[in-house]
Order: sequence, then structure tokens, then C-alpha cells
Amino acid sequence: MITISFDQKRIERAKTMLALAPKEADRAAAAAINRTLTHVPKEMAKTVREKYIVRAGSVKKSLRKNRASAGKLAGEIISTGKTMPLTSFKIGGGRRGPMRVKVLRRGSPKPVKGLFARPFPKGYVGPMKRVGGARYPLKTPAGPSIPQMVGNEEIFSKWGDEAEEFLNKRFTHEIDFRFSKLFG
Repeated sequence: MITISFDQKRIERAKTMLALAPKEADRAAAAAINRTLTHVPKEMAKTVREKYIVRAGSVKKSLRKNRASAGKLAGEIISTGKTMPLTSFKIGGGRRGPMRVKVLRRGSPKPVKGLFARPFPKGYVGPMKRVGGARYPLKTPAGPSIPQMVGNEEIFSKWGDEAEEFLNKRFTHEIDFRFSKLFG
């Protein structure tokens, strides 16, 4: 979990500017938090896609937002989801030797022992793996989940710093907007 907070200098500036209307500072903070909550998923998807081969829509779809209000000045973004099937990533090979799967953008596809693909009677065409030594049962292998990708320390730190900077800029903008609206 990452905690993003307001810059103390900006809070002091807001208090002095809105001493006549203290509730406006809370409303400005809530508006800044909510605007940050709509901005961050785009940044999350962008940083996840820098490292993993995954669609931005899949990342954004896995995110749930809890918005802030003037009474509750906290917001959160929660990523939920199951592991993604290997068909979501880049798959190749299989003619000679094991099939190869590429999950990360860097590097080469890695061989997966026992992975094969052929058309099945029910219409599924994709990678499968035997569970035991017998022909059946088969299972569809999976890669990492989107919460695992988003929670990667490398990715987490990149968009976290950017989100805090965006929140502080937005808070200043909201304070200026409310000040000019109240006092012309």
C-alpha cells in the first residue's frame, strides 16, 4: 500500500487563504483527491505496460476506486483479480521443443515444460498442460495476476511519486479556484 499526502506548505497556504471559509479547504482537498483517483489508473497502466506484456484496459478494469468526500478526506484504489491465462501473453514455438511464453517485455520467451496447444473437441484452441502422467486431466496454465503486476515494487514506486506530485498540484489549483470564486 502506498500513502500519498499533501505538502505541508500547501496546507498552510490553504488555511490562510480560506480562513474565512474553512469548509472550502476540505472541499478542495476532496476534489483534489478524487481528481487524482481518476488520473492514477492511466499512470498505473502505463507503468505496468513498461514491464509486462498486458493490455492497458485489463489493468484499468481490475481497479476499484473509493472516492473522498469533505467529511472523509481519504481515497483509495484497489486492484483485484485472478491470475491471467497464458493466452493473454505472447506464446510461441511448439513445433520442436517446448512452447515458449513471454510475460515480461524485456528478455526472450521462456520455455514451459509440458505445455502444448492443439484444438480440443469443445472448441478451445490454446495452451494446456497435463496435471499428471495420464492424458487427462488437463489444466490451462496461468501467468501473474494484475494485482501482482501493480504491486511490483519497481512499478509501485514509479507511479506513486508521480501521483503525489499530481495531488499537490491539483490541491493548489482547487484552492486557487475556490479563492477566486469566493473573493473575485
